[in-house]
Amino acid sequence: MPEAATGSAAAPERLAVAFAQVLRESGIGVSLDATVTFAQALAAVGLGRRPGVYWAGRATLVNRREDVAAYDRAFSAFWLDRRAVHAGVPVTRQVTVVSDD
Repeated sequence: MPEAATGSAAAPERLAVAFAQVLRESGIGVSLDATVTFAQALAAVGLGRRPGVYWAGRATLVNRREDVAAYDRAFSAFWLDRRAVHAGVPVTRQVTVVSDD
C-alpha cells in the first residue's frame, strides 16, 4: 500500500482519485460517481488489507468483464509496486534505457 498516504484522514479520497486516473489511462471508463463510491468503500474497509482494497475497487470501478485484466495490472502497479508510487501519486509512465555498452 502507498505508505505516505495511509496515515491521513483524506487518504482514501486522494488514493481513490489517483487510482481512478490510472484506470482511465489504462482504458477503463471510470465515472466520478464510481470514484466517490470507491473512496467510501476504501474508508470502510481500510487501506491496510490488500484483499479489501482490491475487491472494493473491483466492485465499484469495473463494469465490464473485459476490463478485469487491465484492472489487475493497474492494481498491481499502483497498490503493490512501491517503486511506482511516490507520496500517494502514481507514476504512470516509466522509461527503461537499454544500452549496448
